[in-house]
Amino acid sequence: GGVMLSFGRNPKATVVVSQGTGSQAVAGTGTANEIDMAPGLITIPGGLMSATGSVRITTTWKFTGAVGVRIPRIKFGGTNYYAVSHASTVLSSSNQTIIHNKTTTSQVSVAANIAAGQGASGVTTVTSAVNTASSVVIQITAACFVGDTASLEHWIVEYLP
Repeated sequence: GGVMLSFGRNPKATVVVSQGTGSQAVAGTGTANEIDMAPGLITIPGGLMSATGSVRITTTWKFTGAVGVRIPRIKFGGTNYYAVSHASTVLSSSNQTIIHNKTTTSQVSVAANIAAGQGASGVTTVTSAVNTASSVVIQITAACFVGDTASLEHWIVEYLP
């Protein structure tokens, strides 16, 4: 489940906001419906992020079946920052960093478009205008075809000042 830790007094320390293991597996329904893999467990407290702060979201996924695609997603305040289609992938790890763009109401990140979740991207950046003076929900979701499953094996969300 989610863990909320004390932020202490060191403004330069990396802070673990939430982490968990073995949340749940989603079996394919044959539709594009997303299932929240860590419902209600990941929230960035309002006012935590400075104008130059960032959030790093690391996930590890396990997939079974090979009927269609499995699509894990990472959303920050409702904006999709990670959505990669996995057809024959068995395991995947992603590391998505969402950075404040010199203000607490503008974020930017490299759009992930490779199955491994890390490396160069051939697509444009992702941006959002989420006001982090208020709490922000991070969702980790998945969707897949009938006969396939996607399991969120582990996640960790860190705040970097």
